[in-house]
Amino acid sequence: MSTKYYKTSEPAVIAAYQKMMADAHDLRDRAQACCNEFDAMPVIGQCAREYRYHGMRLNGFDVREDRHLWTRPDPNYGGLSKVRSRLTGHSAELKELRARVKQHWPEPDTVSKDGLYQALGTNWGNILLCGIAITEYNGTLYLATSATLTGCTEITGSEYQQAEREEREKAA
Repeated sequence: MSTKYYKTSEPAVIAAYQKMMADAHDLRDRAQACCNEFDAMPVIGQCAREYRYHGMRLNGFDVREDRHLWTRPDPNYGGLSKVRSRLTGHSAELKELRARVKQHWPEPDTVSKDGLYQALGTNWGNILLCGIAITEYNGTLYLATSATLTGCTEITGSEYQQAEREEREKAA
């Protein structure tokens, strides 16, 4: 499939995008607040369907006094460490740590992208197969995908690239 380029200033699409991004920033803030309680950094991932808070990357894992209560950092998941499921002789400490993590864990811990996709006339399954890149510039969304989108104007690749370049320059 070849990549198509689109742009839209449709209020419903812009509102859905801005809500999704605001919710994602809120998730990052809530995840950071949780991680601050444990001297950690949040591990947040995204896929075609959602943004998700996976857990914590503990700072200074090898020198932490409580490292025996956590799994070793997983390099395949951004250094993610989780509370151990069991550890002989430390069940009370683990129970207390699990309760603290649960108390501070951001709920909900996901942000759906479905609202944006519905506004674009597609769904996450289509995006999973076709991919999508989104740039917001001057109140307009510029999109690159091999999916067919409704409510958008098809544009040239050079117009998309120009908007992408100008947005990067604006952000710098």
